[in-house]
Amino acid sequence: MKHVTRALLLFVFIVLVFISAIFTLRALGEEYYPGIPDSLLGIKGLYGYDRNEKEIIRNEPDFLGKEYCKNCHGEIYEKSLKGKHNFECETCHGAGKGHPDKDLSVENTREFCLNCHKPVIARPDFSLVYDWETHGYPDKPCTVCHDAHYPWFG
Repeated sequence: MKHVTRALLLFVFIVLVFISAIFTLRALGEEYYPGIPDSLLGIKGLYGYDRNEKEIIRNEPDFLGKEYCKNCHGEIYEKSLKGKHNFECETCHGAGKGHPDKDLSVENTREFCLNCHKPVIARPDFSLVYDWETHGYPDKPCTVCHDAHYPWFG
């Protein structure tokens, strides 16, 4: 009888450990255990279901893309396709939602341009201005010499 009791206690212990492991995995989700998809655990995301999901999907996006700008700013759009600044207008100008009623101005400072053009740890071998501390006129914005939409001289 002693052996049966031990076996039964061991079985109960193993079942409890297994159940605890399942609840722990469900709580942590795929972000912590990439091999186990959230759908398998019956959850959605780390914090469960987003109650505002349907409302978020109904909202129009704030960022509208280059195509939105093309209708009124065709010349600048065409310039941007030819240059290395071939990214969305909203990268510099901010979200297009509400424009043209809302002004989309850009901070015209040297520091603003250096957000992308200065060497950073993530891109140690990439810099568009190698001597950025003394390049051009350090006390003036880059747009004194460069057109932001087509930054080469010419």
